[in-house]
Amino acid sequence: MHLESLTAGDTETRPTNPPLPVMEWCSDARQDPITGLVAFPDFNFLLPDILAFCQSHGFDIGIAIGDVDNLKEYVENSKSMDASSYGHLAGCALMQMLGLSAAEWFHTLDAPFGCVSTFGGDEIIVVLAVEQGADDGFETMIVDLRNELFNALPRSVSFGWTVAHLRGNDSDQTDRQYYRIRSIGLLSAVDQALFRQKSALRGAGLPCEGFVTKADVP
Repeated sequence: MHLESLTAGDTETRPTNPPLPVMEWCSDARQDPITGLVAFPDFNFLLPDILAFCQSHGFDIGIAIGDVDNLKEYVENSKSMDASSYGHLAGCALMQMLGLSAAEWFHTLDAPFGCVSTFGGDEIIVVLAVEQGADDGFETMIVDLRNELFNALPRSVSFGWTVAHLRGNDSDQTDRQYYRIRSIGLLSAVDQALFRQKSALRGAGLPCEGFVTKADVP
């Protein structure tokens, strides 16, 4: 992992308007101005439609949420390393690099459908269409992303992930409200699994250094 600090000056070299990390999904979404990823409000609005698409086309859906480890500590210590890098400036510089690295990783994938979105101030969401029975392949992709970010950033990123198995299309599952409720449940389950693991490690006096944990969902 590179340990050199990210200063406010680093943001000046960031390319303007890099391509959104999308494949078919969210192609018309707004771009988050800090990370360059899909803006969460647009992603959140479109996620029910993504679930409906996967179900109707016979795909499962892989969802991963990544959270920067010890970002608060990094931000608090940044001023001691560089007086021009402080507070939110340091956090934004790190998140810009995270967004660029995640987008570069995404564009190397051979994935027909997917996107990467922001989620809160220091989290990202990866969503990909997954062939039925290919759960392990999705986990491998997320481990690869974790490794890429470990090499690119001054802080590791830990991930929770799952593959939701979308089966059938019952008559009571055709309206958007059903997919809205399902999407909320999936994001919640993955996010809770991620932070349960972080809490467990901290409770045991162990560091969070880029783990990958699976969320069990129905």
